[in-house]
Amino acid sequence: MFVIESDAMVQKPHYKFKGKLPEEWSGNGGTAFLPAFEYIKENKLPCSLLIYLTDGYGENPSKPDYVNYPVIWVTTQIPPADWGRVITIEATPEKG
Repeated sequence: MFVIESDAMVQKPHYKFKGKLPEEWSGNGGTAFLPAFEYIKENKLPCSLLIYLTDGYGENPSKPDYVNYPVIWVTTQIPPADWGRVITIEATPEKG
């Protein structure tokens, strides 16, 4: 299992998930959902499931024809697309 950090573009090369998500993320720019899917395709990464963590704000992309794996959108706000499965969770307040 691996992690791709992406906002308007993929921010760093994918890396192995080690049981804990990073405390800080790269990016925080505008959001485009398709770059992560394109990265998987271009790098020929094996993908049997994609879990996309997002607040949901960004373009509502059409499902690319090359996405032949299940997609789960885990969102704290709104559904980001009208395809895949959507799970809405309550946002955790920022520490500070």
